[in-house]
Amino acid sequence: MTNLRDKGPGSGLDPVVVVDFGLGIFSEADSQFRFNSDGIFTPRETAVLVRCSLVDVVHGQATPDDDTPCTLLVFDFQLDRVKASRTIHQAIISLVLPEGVRIRKGGLGPAGKVSFDPQSQSVSSSTEASLSAGFSHGGTLEGGVTRGESVSMDTTHYATVMGWTTRHPKARPHDPRPHNCARWALHENQARRDGVPPHFRAAVLLERGRGADADADFNVEVDVSAKVDLKTAVEDFTLLLGEAPRGCLPIRPRDPGTHNLREYDAARLSNQVGDLWRLSSGALETAQFSRDFV
Repeated sequence: MTNLRDKGPGSGLDPVVVVDFGLGIFSEADSQFRFNSDGIFTPRETAVLVRCSLVDVVHGQATPDDDTPCTLLVFDFQLDRVKASRTIHQAIISLVLPEGVRIRKGGLGPAGKVSFDPQSQSVSSSTEASLSAGFSHGGTLEGGVTRGESVSMDTTHYATVMGWTTRHPKARPHDPRPHNCARWALHENQARRDGVPPHFRAAVLLERGRGADADADFNVEVDVSAKVDLKTAVEDFTLLLGEAPRGCLPIRPRDPGTHNLREYDAARLSNQVGDLWRLSSGALETAQFSRDFV
């Protein structure tokens, strides 16, 4: 469902759009969540919950000396379990962009690979070899030598988030994958195996078209592919039997921007790219993440 609510520090805040994703199954191991064409899709409660909140949309320009039209988008994602026995092992979030809109260089947060939530684990292995000899002639004589070796190793595992962009001038023939998009991949801590981080914040700075296209509305598609535990996948496959409808999220540059997380300087959006990581760090430090958007 979609909720319009006030959120953030201070008063007079802008509404936050909260969208629940539908669940569709493509195989016994994978599930996928998407916006529908209206930005609203809540078919039922599932064993896992995937929700997207578009926290801030800011329209402006790159710098006072560079009038490239830009839009800053900040998303909060919830990737959590409804039933305690269920788990999301991996999630890949894709932000698919239309022609004429591109990600500004350095305008992705988080970008690259980030490791967090360290968990130590001890791994031990042992080997044993034996040698024996025997002789029997009216009696028995046996002897043996046994040698054992044990090796212990301490390792540290991390949960990881990796962000990257994909852009080609045009779609490749016979390649259905999007050619203009940003992606973030979340992987659980292999030592714990208790699922991906339940909250994730991502930010992206987009360059819009120039001239007559500078203020033109455009759509972005948000797609969340999740690998879940087998029980959840089989149960949802039995109940849903099909794909959730695809859709998109409209962005309107002529609308006023929002300032829920902080105040933005619309004339210097490029200078705030360094803050994108700080905006996205809520995924890594649960104590810093506002839970009231749920």
